[in-house]
Amino acid sequence: MSKKIDYSKYSLKELYEALDSIDSEKLPENYRQLKDELSKPERSNDEVLSELEAEMGNQESDFKSYFIIAVGAFFVLWGFLAEEKGIIHKHRSKEVLVTLADNPDKFYFHVYLAAGIGICSVIFGVYLLVRNSKT
Repeated sequence: MSKKIDYSKYSLKELYEALDSIDSEKLPENYRQLKDELSKPERSNDEVLSELEAEMGNQESDFKSYFIIAVGAFFVLWGFLAEEKGIIHKHRSKEVLVTLADNPDKFYFHVYLAAGIGICSVIFGVYLLVRNSKT
């Protein structure tokens, strides 16, 4: 015998999560109640649809935040890894290798610029994640 669940207190997101995880053969009564709750007219109004759209927007924002963090991490790593081999940059349409031994000022400028951009990007991405999790 299964415990009766009051699905009327569930949000639409929670109802769909329950629908994905319920075993209709083992819990046929709960499955039927869940399907009945999802088919109620008040569960299909514009407010519920806007709830789903907001949830999808949060997922998209989270993806953008993770992408920003990944790009930032790339720049930070590139800045630290460049110390070993030097930095290639364009100067008057030709590639120039700047190493620590050849030109330390220009080398450190490029390394710190890359690391600074990376750190700022990571911080901004984390800020976006935290802001999205609060809404």
